[in-house]
Amino acid sequence: MKPHVYPADWLFRLDPPPLSEFGRRLLAEGDSWFTIGTLNLLAASNLLFKMEVGRTTAVVNCAYPGDTLQHMVDWFSDPFFDRLLCQPRFERYWEGILISAGGNDLIDAAQVPAQDARGAPVPPAKRLLLTAAEAAAKPGTGAERFVSEPGWDALASYLLANFAELVARRDRGISRARPIFLHT
Repeated sequence: MKPHVYPADWLFRLDPPPLSEFGRRLLAEGDSWFTIGTLNLLAASNLLFKMEVGRTTAVVNCAYPGDTLQHMVDWFSDPFFDRLLCQPRFERYWEGILISAGGNDLIDAAQVPAQDARGAPVPPAKRLLLTAAEAAAKPGTGAERFVSEPGWDALASYLLANFAELVARRDRGISRARPIFLHT
């Protein structure tokens, strides 16, 4: 069966969805993978609409197209996720948290140019991709020679730090230690 997916702001309506009637309640946050279908009203592109569940499930969706992991853990820029996850008077108990994150962060990192606006070189540790000349100087013939290893390490560190903050936020609330599910 398919889960029932509700936009997060519906919980703050006069007549909110009856979450207590569901066997499982999940909180979702993410980027385009969790939102595009809500924009064009077609379920074809939203992963939440494609899920199959074994018992009645409500998914409260806080996702926003183009969101980055940093914005997801920044309580100020997300009015619903942090409240529903761990803020007193607003938090709910969630059996699990669904996260779609990292894709827009990767896209942003891949767009950092080899030169800044003044024409000064951007160090490889601050960008994900190497120039053709830098790649030609690396051994090998595969696509990996176009990736800046220090830049990739920086991106991985950034993602891990933000995931650690997400876990810390979850553990501040009543859903402490509940599973966090990611898609690839």
